[in-house]
Amino acid sequence: MTATRHLFPISIALATMALPAMPGYGQGLPAAMRAGKADYCVECHGRLKGRGGIAVSEWKKSVHAGQGENCNLCHGGNPDMADKNAAHDARLSFVGKAVKDGEVELCGRAGCHGPAMAVFRTSPHYGALKKSGKPGCVTCHGSHNIQKSRVAFIKAEDCTACHPAGDVEKVLKSMAEIEADIGAIEKNAAYLLDKNAESRDITEKLLDVKILYHSLVHVMSTREVQFTRKEIELLLRDLRAGAEMRVLIAKRLDLIYFVTIALSFLVVISFMVFTVRAFSRKKE
Repeated sequence: MTATRHLFPISIALATMALPAMPGYGQGLPAAMRAGKADYCVECHGRLKGRGGIAVSEWKKSVHAGQGENCNLCHGGNPDMADKNAAHDARLSFVGKAVKDGEVELCGRAGCHGPAMAVFRTSPHYGALKKSGKPGCVTCHGSHNIQKSRVAFIKAEDCTACHPAGDVEKVLKSMAEIEADIGAIEKNAAYLLDKNAESRDITEKLLDVKILYHSLVHVMSTREVQFTRKEIELLLRDLRAGAEMRVLIAKRLDLIYFVTIALSFLVVISFMVFTVRAFSRKKE
């Protein structure tokens, strides 16, 4: 199995993740409005007790809030209106809570997480979602305090409801190891870039691995776990070894540079001392 066979359709889809939200996607929701005045969704709901207020406090810590996305990105409505009825206008596709499997279509709209939805639809979990209402996007990612995806967000108990605990533990452990390897390679690539050392090929290959991993975690079928995981691990092993070797070379070059500077400095100081002494003797 080669990486190329997986990458072409997924990489095209992944590229759409950078596109802004636009009219006419998914369920027909209009493009989310930026709050031109105060963001009354946050202002009003933030004063509520219970779930309404908790949702705001959680959202403030989320990736969406960090990227400047308003509540109506997902819920529709108008954040510029302080009046409840006007803000929750059905003509602006206001959605208080996604129904059953509707969250996948909501999160997977064009301009949002379409690539993830396209992959998830090929998974056994999507069939289960249609029947029982889970697992969906919020099962792993949550609904308001959404953070940058990490395997730590997956709760083992959500998986063991259908899968043997031993299998779940092995898969989650393997995924954690993959993420740790990706993080280590990213750190080494950043170091090489800072040193103006060649790192583009490492970055490009790592992107390919991330796309494979993106496929694995959203399909999560037995076949993907058995084969794609092994492929990812082999690719990461080679990438990590290559990156570590380049970092080692870069560090040795840095050491040689500093030693050369130090020796040059000592030579200059010695020469100056010798010159001063020679001048003093001549003067005597």
